[in-house]
Amino acid sequence: MVRIMQIAVFTAFLCLYAAAHYYIWLRLVRDTRLPGVWALLGKIVIVTMGLSIPLIGIGWRYLRNTGLVNLSMFMIWSIFLLYLLIILGLGDLGRFIYRFFSKKNITSLQSSAKNVEGEVETEQIDEFAKKEVVKDNARRLFVTRTMAGAAAGFTTALIGRGISNAVAGPGHNNFEIKLAKLPQKMDGFSIAQISDLHIGRGVSKKYIHQVVAGINKQKPDLIVITGDLVDGTPKKLGYLVEELAALRSRHGIYFVPGNHDYYSGYNRWMTFLKKNGIEVLTNKHVYIKEGGEHFVLAGVDDKVGKRTGFGPDVSKALAGIAPEDEVVLLSHRPGVIFAAARHKVGLMLCGHTHGGGQMWPFTWLSHFVYPYVRGLALHEKTWIYVNRGTGWVGPPIRLDSPSEVSYFTLRKG
Repeated sequence: MVRIMQIAVFTAFLCLYAAAHYYIWLRLVRDTRLPGVWALLGKIVIVTMGLSIPLIGIGWRYLRNTGLVNLSMFMIWSIFLLYLLIILGLGDLGRFIYRFFSKKNITSLQSSAKNVEGEVETEQIDEFAKKEVVKDNARRLFVTRTMAGAAAGFTTALIGRGISNAVAGPGHNNFEIKLAKLPQKMDGFSIAQISDLHIGRGVSKKYIHQVVAGINKQKPDLIVITGDLVDGTPKKLGYLVEELAALRSRHGIYFVPGNHDYYSGYNRWMTFLKKNGIEVLTNKHVYIKEGGEHFVLAGVDDKVGKRTGFGPDVSKALAGIAPEDEVVLLSHRPGVIFAAARHKVGLMLCGHTHGGGQMWPFTWLSHFVYPYVRGLALHEKTWIYVNRGTGWVGPPIRLDSPSEVSYFTLRKG
């Protein structure tokens, strides 16, 4: 039964996918009445790109290690298709509304002409109507071509901007957080947060160097990484992750795993990170000490870890701490905030959402999925910050959700 459902869903997806490409062909090629060569070229491009994604999806297990296919290119096409459909659809909706309310059609012209005091001959009415049909057809072709060109041009510019935003590097956002139980001697303590770097998804060594240089310039006291660091094995990506060894802070680097770290081989990566000086906090805590005072830095596992008998456990992560200890909790997912608030955590740092999926409309839809999607918020008496992601997942596109490294200055308050 499950197999039948999978086949049914896949078939429905293919039908919708084919219908989307047919609609694009109608609006950009057929309805614009392109000259023969351009019409043929448009058809070839739409059919080729349309077939490539499902064929690559079917054969990905055989192609992924060949180096013959750059998956990002085809992901970019899928986002281009989405935005083009939205823009063309809005244009068609506008035209429909205009035609519905304008009521300027040939029937009304003929009806009004026949009612002009009976002085206009039938032949004159037909000739008048024919001229109006010609004018109307010319008008419609002009509007169709204008809308098609504008839609294609605007979509191309939008995707180009999104790619530029992604590869340009993360922004740097600074926040001051007042924590009631923070020791006075640790007032001004600074933390830098990396999240969702997704090394292996097109993130280059140059990009990692840019991230490292930007953080080192800020001279944070502590650096944390809140999951989804990698998409691939240590054998393939180890040389890139090793570049993070150049990060500098007085109190080291701490990491909690995300779902993609599990998909990429959790045990091997945890061993690799520890060998490279990155401490892993999975349902445990450490004391960050300075001037004879301290606060607690705790971390929880990702919920994917439940498959191997682990998963997030705030109670375990905070076991043994004193009630007067201030706590900064690291989690990959924002959903842990409810348990964090129950345990009176002062600040929780997380990621996972990519600020709502890196681009609209996902940035809007994500609010129906996650309790918090991006930025700083106060949940009961616990501060939560959801990092938008330092890298990207899927297509290298960032619209309405720029990448970031976030910085926090802790204040006694």
